[in-house]
Amino acid sequence: MKIHLQDIKQEPSESPKKKFGLLRRHISDILQQQDEDNRKPPFDLEHAVLAPGKRNYPYHTHATTWEMYYAISGTAQMRIEDEIHDFQPGDVFLCPPGQAHQLINNSTE
Repeated sequence: MKIHLQDIKQEPSESPKKKFGLLRRHISDILQQQDEDNRKPPFDLEHAVLAPGKRNYPYHTHATTWEMYYAISGTAQMRIEDEIHDFQPGDVFLCPPGQAHQLINNSTE
């Protein structure tokens, strides 16, 4: 299966007061649609763009889900267990279940 990122519809996701928000492309969903047996991939993969001044979601944890964040471009900060870490292209953060986390774009990009 092959897809081109630009061929996937970019969907906005924003909180009512617009403090949280991002643009998302649901890669795993498109791959599942291409599978002749419509099998769900063993993981979810999405491409997200976080606008300047935005946070992806409220500071949160997951009971059973792992999340991995990989920076492709721009700079941001990753809040993990109340510590702030720089997040720049090539950086990867892996957040296991129960670990509080949040992505913050305090840059101008």
